[in-house]
Amino acid sequence: MADLHAWWKGREGESYWLEVTDREDLGTNLKAPQENEAGGDFWSYSLVREVSSGDRVFHYDRPSQRIMARSRATGDVWDDQLVWGARGTYARQAGVEPYPRPGWYAGLEGFEHLAQPLELEGIRSKMAEIRQAYRNLVHQVGSPLYFPFETGTKRPTRPMQGYLFKLPRFFVELFPELHMGMDLGEVTMGKSEDQFGASYRRADEETSVGAFDPMEVDPAVVERGTRGHAMTQNALADYVESLGLTPRSPQPDEPNFDLAWEAGDRVFVAEVKSVTNRNEERQLRMGLGQVLQYRHHLEIKLGRPVVAVLASERRPPAGWVSLFGSLGVLIVWPADFTKLG
Repeated sequence: MADLHAWWKGREGESYWLEVTDREDLGTNLKAPQENEAGGDFWSYSLVREVSSGDRVFHYDRPSQRIMARSRATGDVWDDQLVWGARGTYARQAGVEPYPRPGWYAGLEGFEHLAQPLELEGIRSKMAEIRQAYRNLVHQVGSPLYFPFETGTKRPTRPMQGYLFKLPRFFVELFPELHMGMDLGEVTMGKSEDQFGASYRRADEETSVGAFDPMEVDPAVVERGTRGHAMTQNALADYVESLGLTPRSPQPDEPNFDLAWEAGDRVFVAEVKSVTNRNEERQLRMGLGQVLQYRHHLEIKLGRPVVAVLASERRPPAGWVSLFGSLGVLIVWPADFTKLG
């Protein structure tokens, strides 16, 4: 595996990244193959391994040509299978379709849409300043910088071909749209205490995550990437919408719940768990602790009743249903969502 030029190491404030993608599930995680279509290293994929917990990740949406959201990295990077279809020139010419392959994953939390997205035209308007700052940084640290945008003058600036890029601090400081509400990486929400959540972000049901070592990787972060978890979460969100209610995802200053919604004067907060015969007891035990913590946090924040919900991928054993009920926690599964309303 080729070494990367980790120019940002030891440089204060160089903790920003840019995901360039057309994913519909922005903010779920970072993920990329371990090799390109030719079977070799590709720096833009390998950069996923360099993301550290607490780093800021911005999200550029290719279809709309703008940086539209930001997240915070959490936990450690892990490797597992993913389904990936490269969109570069080589892949297009070869007719490569998405297929399972080894990949890198990095967890994300605190996803939020920017109050004012940064349009590509806005980036182009400051290219003279960007080019000068880019040259200065190269002079200081060498190259490559793994910069996300073309810096040439022969055609209008556009994103480079790739998935993940290193975003220098100078770029973030140039655009108020990016650092609005942040103090060099720290978020200050200024949000009313009786509000909660952000627009619901659908989980990626094409992701397939296999076995992992819970001593090395936060199991809650990994579990959010499993297909069973994604399908159950989206099914719950669809059911909530069928009731005429609005499913919500967490804001950066809220616990990392899977789903929440408001019904009358009550707030519901849900943790979703995928289960197998081998892990069911562990998953239910973990989910119980998580959703109790979510309930406690939101009741303090909102000052009103919060209903804790554990949504299991399948019907749990009767003993667990009884235990959850004794603690005032609703436990439901797709065939039993009607219990919620």
